[in-house]
Amino acid sequence: MKKLKKLSKSFRTDIGPHQIEIAKNENWQGISGDQPIFFFDFFAIGKPLRYNLTSYIAELCEINISSADIVWVDGQDKFLKDGLLSFWFWDQNDLIPFAFIGKEAHKGPFHPIDGVLFLNTNTGKEPATMEILLLSTKREHKLTRVANKLDDLSIIKTNPDRGQSEQIKQEGNGLFGQGNFDGAAEKFYEAMLVDPTNPNPYNNMGMITQVAKILPKRGEFFTQLSYLVDPEYTNGMRGYSGYPASQGNFKKSIKLIKKCVEIEPSAQNYGILARFYFDAGKYKKAQHAGEEALQLDPDHTEALDIMAKLPL
Repeated sequence: MKKLKKLSKSFRTDIGPHQIEIAKNENWQGISGDQPIFFFDFFAIGKPLRYNLTSYIAELCEINISSADIVWVDGQDKFLKDGLLSFWFWDQNDLIPFAFIGKEAHKGPFHPIDGVLFLNTNTGKEPATMEILLLSTKREHKLTRVANKLDDLSIIKTNPDRGQSEQIKQEGNGLFGQGNFDGAAEKFYEAMLVDPTNPNPYNNMGMITQVAKILPKRGEFFTQLSYLVDPEYTNGMRGYSGYPASQGNFKKSIKLIKKCVEIEPSAQNYGILARFYFDAGKYKKAQHAGEEALQLDPDHTEALDIMAKLPL
């Protein structure tokens, strides 16, 4: 798993929507021309969300994820490790999904796509030399080799324009304020296309989910991407930190907020850290974090609330 996480991280600089050019005579199971492609770092995403992504793709491919269905690789009958009944153990098969392709792939997960691209870590020593496999949702729903190595893909990357991206994002914020969540989402997708490195539109997609309470998995995905494209983006870390805590994983939430505190030692971050420590039953640490918050802001509501609830 550590090896896969490290290799998956190699796509971190490419995260977000781009374009890919595919010639008609190539073996892409009917996918051709200029197509949208969306890169992601699969193993940086929370484990429950990884399962949800797997389930969604299985549904698109009309495969029962709980069955013994096997998705064979063309020309590699022995591809699956001995003892595995299902292709869907991606990590155990040393496969790394790294991009959605086709249809609405520029909108990220849980939207219509034509396929998913995988890095086959059983070939080559470095990511750049490993072969690329396509799982198509269009035709036979099987893995096919579409490139001998990553560099063979004709990726058309956007030249980031942060100013234009922010302007489009602001238009989305206006629609969001009017309650037009679908319209706002389209603007945020557009802002990502203009500058895939801008963390703000990713985070705003997460905000739409929280306010409108629609497609929560999509929001969880985009909130995480916001601080993956910008490791200093504390808004995204704070926004995502509540997801693990809501599932009882306070360790992960605390780790994220501690990183926020390192980057931005604010009363807000210390207050959230105090809350997570308190909910995890770590009262001494909650007290310390609460005191740090109150030193910065004596009227900080959350810190005062936690301090009042601490056992004597």
